[in-house]
Amino acid sequence: MSQKERAQCEVSAPGSKANLERANYNPAGAEGKALARIAELLHGASAAEKFLAQHVRWQEIRALQRRLAEEFGARRGWRLTRSDFGPRTLALQRQRVYLRTGIGLLPEWHWPHSCSDHAFYYRVVGRAAGMVAHLYDVPSDLDEWATEQGLRASILAGSWWYPGWTVMVLYEAAEAAIGGPAGLRP
Repeated sequence: MSQKERAQCEVSAPGSKANLERANYNPAGAEGKALARIAELLHGASAAEKFLAQHVRWQEIRALQRRLAEEFGARRGWRLTRSDFGPRTLALQRQRVYLRTGIGLLPEWHWPHSCSDHAFYYRVVGRAAGMVAHLYDVPSDLDEWATEQGLRASILAGSWWYPGWTVMVLYEAAEAAIGGPAGLRP
């Protein structure tokens, strides 16, 4: 492999210094410190570390990620929730949508993995308001899929899941801008 080919591989590798610089996302303040700390903890792990040290490291990473997720939602008037929901529920901005099946009514929840890795769900007054996914590879048909589901997908800077490796995608109802508190339909 030539030196030029090796340099191109290093630049295109997810998480590489060049990729992080190319993302050109350097938030200030607490958010920037939290993202830098997540990156430091992720890249600082070595195979020789003891299990307990790794566990403590992952607990800190998850706490920082949760804090950033809560702050993200708070800026939009949303509450981070542990209860998930499906794309149809989000498109209709409901609490939950049930599908009629051969065995009765079941909650609709299916998101394709390629569109929903490392998901965080948000609600307003119990209704689905938005979902954030952190994807390693953004599908080429993401916008088409979202439109079919009645959603709008926005690619945002500053993924807190694995900074420099993942891309943050925000899903909202396509009609969310129509009104009501935090975009909810009246």
